[in-house]
Amino acid sequence: MKYHEAISLCEEYISKNISKSITAVELASLCGYSLYHFCHIFKIWHDMPVGEYVRKFKLSRGAEMILQGYNITYVAMECGFDTPSGFTKSFKKAYGITPSEYRRINMKGAKTMTPTIKSISEIKAFGYSIIPGTGDINVLESGAYWSDVDFKDLPKFPESCENIGEIALWYHPEEISGDLTYFFGFITSDDVVPAGFSSMTIPAAEYAVFDVPAADSFDGLKDNIKNIWRYIFKEWFDNSDYSFDNNGMCFELYKGEVTQICIPVISK
Repeated sequence: MKYHEAISLCEEYISKNISKSITAVELASLCGYSLYHFCHIFKIWHDMPVGEYVRKFKLSRGAEMILQGYNITYVAMECGFDTPSGFTKSFKKAYGITPSEYRRINMKGAKTMTPTIKSISEIKAFGYSIIPGTGDINVLESGAYWSDVDFKDLPKFPESCENIGEIALWYHPEEISGDLTYFFGFITSDDVVPAGFSSMTIPAAEYAVFDVPAADSFDGLKDNIKNIWRYIFKEWFDNSDYSFDNNGMCFELYKGEVTQICIPVISK
């Protein structure tokens, strides 16, 4: 069996048997490898040992079920934990919060959010655009602004330019790796690009505009934005009358204390 086939077989097996206790010996036997050879290959492939992969997979599935409304006891049993308290302890260690807190934070605002559908004219912005995104970032979940870019060494927004609001987005995917470039800047009607900046034009389109709930802290706003990005692409599109319009661009819009996520859409 080829290595990629063996790893795929194990991943499928783990997914289908998530409620059971799964061991490295069991998976090695499934692939027809010795325990040593299997554990070596698996760690190279996933950059973690079998036990850690299984544990993370179970907790990830548990997190999904929590947001689907299942109670903690049921989730714990379905994900192969002996007790709800054992699941809660492992979940808090991995996510930093309890399953109940995770549900409350992630479902706040996003689950009942209805966007405003409106036409947005072409937007012109000046900003920083040659900032590569990291290869492991999940753009659909993380959005744009939360790219961990250090802005302190970049030029400041020029005071002489009109600033109508700030904007952030990912764009220009690299053809081989798929890595994206990050843009963060300010909307303007000025024509002359300031030194040290580049320009960005977002095409006019029909947009679904999601208002991001305000937060008491920077981290709180960050969490709200991430949660709404997840909601949009994991749930809203599947249950709405709209499809993604590939002629437009997704972006985050910041105007004072108001934060919005704008998604180009067309009617199904």
